[in-house]
Amino acid sequence: MRSLRIVLGAVFGAGVLLMGVGAGIAFGEYSSMEYIGEVPLEGGELVTETLRFEWDADQDGSIAFFSGWVPPTLVEVREDPDMPKGELACDVTYNEAMLGFPCLDMEEMEGGPDRILTLDFRYYGGNEFELMMENKDRMLQDIKDRKLASYTTEEITGVVIRVSPSEREKLEVWDAWN
Repeated sequence: MRSLRIVLGAVFGAGVLLMGVGAGIAFGEYSSMEYIGEVPLEGGELVTETLRFEWDADQDGSIAFFSGWVPPTLVEVREDPDMPKGELACDVTYNEAMLGFPCLDMEEMEGGPDRILTLDFRYYGGNEFELMMENKDRMLQDIKDRKLASYTTEEITGVVIRVSPSEREKLEVWDAWN
């Protein structure tokens, strides 16, 4: 019985030693890899769609543009003299395969801006596994080259809001990311 305990203790000690060696080798491998940052995966088509929205031009008050989908760095507001008063056009460039289709909605508010214009997507969820399988050779090659990356999908690449110069001062972009 005593020899069985010695054998089991030796097996346990060998297991702990091998785990330590394996962890050391893994740490050595990962510490020698280079992080190359965000890498967009290829797949899906980028399309640009123009959404138009109208409101009562005689109504005073401010309008806030809000979208939880879009970082404010991708939103650009342009004055367009061809746009009539009380109307705006929103040019959205997005990956149709990942997001579905965009829509605009305006709500009246009390306190803060008088109206909130919301850009939303009728999301039906893209097939990210399919996208990963299309790009697997690239990912594996990066690992072979000792590079690590954060792989991202390009969902929205830009939003341009065109509004008449007289309405520009009423429009502000809300930062939903902070």
